[in-house]
Amino acid sequence: MVRSNTAGSCWRGCGAGWWRWARARARTSGTTGPGVEQVIAVEPEPRLRALAERAAEAVSMPVTVLPGRAEELPGGDGSADVVVASLVLCTIADVPASLSEVARVLKSTGELRFYEHVRSSRSGFFRLQRLLDPLWRRLGCGCHLTRETERAITDAGFTIEHPASPSVIGIARPPGCSAR
Repeated sequence: MVRSNTAGSCWRGCGAGWWRWARARARTSGTTGPGVEQVIAVEPEPRLRALAERAAEAVSMPVTVLPGRAEELPGGDGSADVVVASLVLCTIADVPASLSEVARVLKSTGELRFYEHVRSSRSGFFRLQRLLDPLWRRLGCGCHLTRETERAITDAGFTIEHPASPSVIGIARPPGCSAR
């Protein structure tokens, strides 16, 4: 969860899979971005939480890494400017509940920033995903290669502004958001 200290200049947010984003940002720029006041990272798996804690040490802002699940995010209603989901929507058990939590903690002008792989729209690649999916779930901590992530986001009421495929890096606005 990333929260601002002054309107428009800083942000605060929450994210499952946040450590991947932080590690990549630290490698490319030495920071997670200008004006970030605080990040609250959520990770249910102890080994990955330890990676998140190490990644948090490499960025120049306060980061709190908490045990938890995307289905029960910390923070009050409308308390986050940004929620980051990085390669997690494919693994969580209850995607609709998780996205409902994202909408709950986001301000009405907030953003869900996500990097997720998606079910391919190309039939040959989809068949390969479907073939590999049972083994991949076992090896990839429950990751579903064929999950329709973009559809889940829009079904939750979000508007996707920057989609891509077969991996999705995008920004989605919560229901009722008027900011563009």
